[in-house]
Amino acid sequence: MSTLLRSVFAVIFGYMVMMVVTVPLTLIAVKVFSAGSGHRSPVFLVYNMLASFVAVFLGGCVTGRIAASQRVRHGFMLALVTLMMAMISASHSKGGGPVWYEVLLIVTPPFFAVLGAKVIDREIKA
Repeated sequence: MSTLLRSVFAVIFGYMVMMVVTVPLTLIAVKVFSAGSGHRSPVFLVYNMLASFVAVFLGGCVTGRIAASQRVRHGFMLALVTLMMAMISASHSKGGGPVWYEVLLIVTPPFFAVLGAKVIDREIKA
């Protein structure tokens, strides 16, 4: 497999892993913490943020593991994709939560993508 193709695959597959982890965790949160009221409790908001951070971290780990070299740089690429998708999602959401929550869900997850790739990079180099 060419290096370019492997790089693209690493970022796409890392993002797919994020989605596969995020969707069920979010559905569980809605079921457990919202109780169908449509109101997002503070517990739901915190759980959803933490679940997002874990999912993005795992996506960064997968991206770093697949990348042939420059794993942290691939983590940055995943971070950019995550940031763009979060901004698109926020622009389509109509007051889904407090402003602090929306801002944290846009700004913070990219750091976890890079952290995941960095952890894998250190593990492989050790």
